[in-house]
Amino acid sequence: MSIINQGISKAIVTQECEVYKKSDEYNKTIKDKDFSKEEKITIQILSVYNQIKIKLLVKEIEELRKENSVKDILELLYDRSRDILCFEGELFQLSRINEGDELIGDVMNSFYGMVSNENIELFEMIEKELFK
Repeated sequence: MSIINQGISKAIVTQECEVYKKSDEYNKTIKDKDFSKEEKITIQILSVYNQIKIKLLVKEIEELRKENSVKDILELLYDRSRDILCFEGELFQLSRINEGDELIGDVMNSFYGMVSNENIELFEMIEKELFK
């Protein structure tokens, strides 16, 4: 499923980036001298990504609520919880690796193995929009 099929369009990404660029969080991140340029970029991308994903989740839950589908809401929450547990397990495993090169390879494998293509595409779209 592409991110367009998930209800995410370039217009939504553009809108969320514009809102973020006007926020106090953005100004604090840009001015913070404790973060490197790369860390600031990552923080900005993750901030916009989180806002978009939260709005989509709320929209999905609202649609299910309108249908009075408690079973589907519970299933959605179960799926999300299972995803979180998988991520936590992967992060724990990665935290136990001591070798630098091995760690980088394992991190990349975990990232691409656990993050959907749609979400990777969304990260890339946000980065392009924020830093065009």
